[in-house]
Amino acid sequence: MRLLILAAYILPFWGRSSLWSQIKIIKDGHSQNRVSIKMEFTIEHPKNHHPPSILQGANYPPLRYKTLGEILDEQAELRGDNEAIICPSINSRWSYNKLQREALQVAQGLFAFGIRPGDRIGILAGNCAEYVAVFFAAGYIGAILVVLNNTYTTQEAMNALSHSDEGRKLGPEPLERIAVYPDDTCNLQYTSGSTGHPKAAMLTHFNLINNATSIGDRLDFTEEDILCCPPPLFHCFGLVLGVLAVLTHGAKIVLPAETFDATAVLKAISEENCTALHGVPTMFEEILSLPRPEGWNCDALRTGIIAGAPVPVPLMRRLLSELGMIDTRLTTVGRLLPHLKAKIIDTTGAIVPLGSRGELCIAGYSLQKGYWNNSVETAEVMKRDENGILWLHTGDEASFTEDGGCTITGRFKDIIIRGGENIYPVEIEARLGQHPQINRAVVIGVKHPKYGELAPAHVFWFGEEGVPAEVPQTGSGKVKKPDLRILAEKVVAARAGADESVKARL
Repeated sequence: MRLLILAAYILPFWGRSSLWSQIKIIKDGHSQNRVSIKMEFTIEHPKNHHPPSILQGANYPPLRYKTLGEILDEQAELRGDNEAIICPSINSRWSYNKLQREALQVAQGLFAFGIRPGDRIGILAGNCAEYVAVFFAAGYIGAILVVLNNTYTTQEAMNALSHSDEGRKLGPEPLERIAVYPDDTCNLQYTSGSTGHPKAAMLTHFNLINNATSIGDRLDFTEEDILCCPPPLFHCFGLVLGVLAVLTHGAKIVLPAETFDATAVLKAISEENCTALHGVPTMFEEILSLPRPEGWNCDALRTGIIAGAPVPVPLMRRLLSELGMIDTRLTTVGRLLPHLKAKIIDTTGAIVPLGSRGELCIAGYSLQKGYWNNSVETAEVMKRDENGILWLHTGDEASFTEDGGCTITGRFKDIIIRGGENIYPVEIEARLGQHPQINRAVVIGVKHPKYGELAPAHVFWFGEEGVPAEVPQTGSGKVKKPDLRILAEKVVAARAGADESVKARL
C-alpha cells in the first residue's frame, strides 16, 4: 500500500495557498519513477544573530503567461482522446477532446446570448463535467465565472448574484476576435463565510494557471495520475487545486458524486485506481469511519491534499495507520512555492525574528486583484511595503522554522483575550482532540463583562445520545463559527443568569 498525503492547513488560494507539505514515498528501496520539482527557498539573513522571518521561493520553473482557453487548447492537442474527467456516479467519461468541444460549444452559446468580456456568469451546481466545461467556456470569451456555493439558500444566492452583477454588455464582434489576456479577471471566488459574510476575491487566468501548475508540480503529477476529488468545485480546493492542477499536467480527475458521498469516494478510489486523493478533514473523518467494501484497495494511492481547516493530530495518526502513509511531518504546513515571498510581521508591521509568532503575509503571482466592489476591505488586507512590494495580510498567526517550514498557530480573529491573557483556540482544540471519545472540539471566544472574553469549547463526541458527533459546516467543509458563537453566547448568558439567581438566594 502506497500513500502520500499532504498534511496541511492549506491557505485559501487567493494568496494563502503558497505553503505546502509533502512527503516522498519510497517503495522497495526505490523512489517513484517521477520527475520531482526541487523545493528550494531562501531565508534572508541579516548580519546579526537574529535572522528575520522572511522567505523567498525559487525562481524556476518559469511562470506561464496563458489564458484558460489556451491551456485547454494546448492540452487537447497533446492528450486528444485521453480521459480527462470521470463522473462514475452517472457513468460519464470525457476525454480532453470532448472537454474542449463542450467548452467551445458553451462559449458559442454564451456569446450568442450576448455575454462579452468582463460580464459575469453565475454557476450553482454540483460536481460534474459540465461545470468544468462552463469554467473553460467563460475563459474562452473573457467572461468572469461567479462560482456560487450550492448549499446557499435562495436569498444567499440572490445576494451573491446581486453583488456581482453590473448588467450585460452587448456587441457585434465575432467570437474569434475576442481578446482575452492572462491578467484579466476570470473568476469571482466567494470566501466561505466561516467567520462572517462572504467576500468575492477577483482571480485572474494568470493566478489560477500558475497556482495550479505549481501545485501539480509539487504533487509530481504526470499524465499517468488519477485524482479522486470530492471537494466542491465552487471552492478553489476543488476547482483549482483539483481540476486545474490535473488538467495542466495532462492527468485525469474523478468526481465521485455531485455532492460529497464518502461511500462513492471509497468506491472511486478502488475502481478507478486513483493515485491521489483530496479532501477537507471532515471528509477524511467520514471516509475513515466507513467499513471497506470487499475487494477494496488503495494500492495505487501515492499522494493528495488534506486542507481547508486545521488537521487534528488524531486524524493524521489514523491516516498514517489506515491508509498506509509511511513518512510525514505533522508540525508544519510545508514550504514556499516558487516565485513567491512570505514573511511574518508583528502588530507594527516589522518582520519578527525567525521562530517568533506573527501575522503571515504573502507576495507574488498568486495574489488576488482584490475583493469585488469592496475597496475598503481590499485595502485592509493588501498593502505595499517600503519597497513597493504588494503583500496580502492573511490574518493567520504563524511562525517559520529554520528549514523553511511554516506552522499555522491560529487566526488573529480567533485569538481570545481573557483577562488580558491571549488564549489560542487551536492549542486547546488539539489537546481536547487527543481524548479518544472526542470527535472534534471547537473553541470560540464570546464576550464577558468581567473577563472581556471567555473561551467556551464546543465538544462533539462519540457514543452519547443527544450529543451531536458532527460539527456544523459551511458548504466547503469549514466550521460555521458564527452559528457556534451564537449558541455559546446563549449558554454563557444562561449560566450567568443561574449564577445570579443562586447569589440572590444566599
